[in-house]
Amino acid sequence: MGCIRHYRGISISYFAFMAMEVTTWNATWQAFIEEEEAKISTGSANYLPTSFQLAALKTMFSDPTVPMSEIAKLITVDSILLKEKSPGASDSGLWRILADGIKQLTEYNDKFVELFFEIAQVPIYGSDLSPQFCLRYYWEWWTEWVWGFSDPPSTDPNREAKRQGWTNLNAWCAKVSHHRDRFHLLDNRGRVSWIRFTLERNPWETYDPAKYADEGEEAQTHNRELHDVKALDAKVPAAAVWFQVDAQAIYDLNGHDMGFQLMPAETDWTGKEGFSRERFVAWRERFEWISEIEVLEERTRKAAKEAAEAMKKVEDANSDISNSPQEGLLPAVGYQRVLGVPSED
Repeated sequence: MGCIRHYRGISISYFAFMAMEVTTWNATWQAFIEEEEAKISTGSANYLPTSFQLAALKTMFSDPTVPMSEIAKLITVDSILLKEKSPGASDSGLWRILADGIKQLTEYNDKFVELFFEIAQVPIYGSDLSPQFCLRYYWEWWTEWVWGFSDPPSTDPNREAKRQGWTNLNAWCAKVSHHRDRFHLLDNRGRVSWIRFTLERNPWETYDPAKYADEGEEAQTHNRELHDVKALDAKVPAAAVWFQVDAQAIYDLNGHDMGFQLMPAETDWTGKEGFSRERFVAWRERFEWISEIEVLEERTRKAAKEAAEAMKKVEDANSDISNSPQEGLLPAVGYQRVLGVPSED
């Protein structure tokens, strides 16, 4: 049976989800709009927003009386004109500003979910094609330019903003996927496969400073940070949010492929490839372990605890999965060694 190694002796609400062009941690919407307007005036960025897109977002943020369907029509005006002239063109500016807004504006995560539902229903080419045809370009943009995160060094003044941005993005995708029955392209669950790199690796156990001896001091420091157990603070909240929002949806992926599969040696998972119920249990046990690591931030431990609790409820509700401890979940000493804490014999 598959396993992920653990270690011995180690002692969200819907609106509170905490890579990576984020400039302000939990920015105000006014600051976000001002920054986008500055990009237009200086031409300092690719895929600049249009006046219609900014007007639509201002309305969404400031006037709750305007139906979201009207905001969706306004924000897609330029996309419709573009596609009428060139049907194969990608409306990258629309998806870029939405991605940046989702990452930067934690408070409006649910608003962006609602807006996306309405955008999916705006006809672009007329009645001869499905309205959701436009989502193909969203999917391409998200995959190529948005989906991914590399934790920056501690010297980066925007590190916390970028970490929160990654969590916000995962929260948004999880919420959108929760309504996948409306349009199949809303189903982003396949993107959750990245969490195996967080829940199935123990880089602090294999860290060797000699491997980075030829690099500069800053690079050496950053690599040391990436191999520290505290690096879990960067990605665990983003991983946990999928289960906080809809653990059952991830459980239901049992038997599905995870897409690109790494060589087995690159994670500590020894079970069969792809999503499985055994892997689900192992991830839940990993979250439980993380929730008790005292050197981690409180929000990390809280997110891990809530994810584990949600997953356990799903397991208990599905009688056809074994909830017994996974074979081979072996104790190890890597965590204690990195922190200079004596391991248990």
